[in-house]
Amino acid sequence: MAYNELGEVRFILRIDSAVPADVVVVAAGVWWREFAPGERTVNALTSQRLTDQGEGSTFYDNRVEVRPA
Repeated sequence: MAYNELGEVRFILRIDSAVPADVVVVAAGVWWREFAPGERTVNALTSQRLTDQGEGSTFYDNRVEVRPA
């Protein structure tokens, strides 16, 4: 399970030596919400705020904690 102040989402975790320590990577593509466990996708953990440089989205940089579900 990955979680932050916005909520929690269940994932199947795979540890990969190609990913640096303390980094979480969500596989390319997102499940449709109706097929995701608990009907929540990784987007539930992203902020709706805009960046201070160009007012872009912040969905590529989010802090999360990970724990067993």
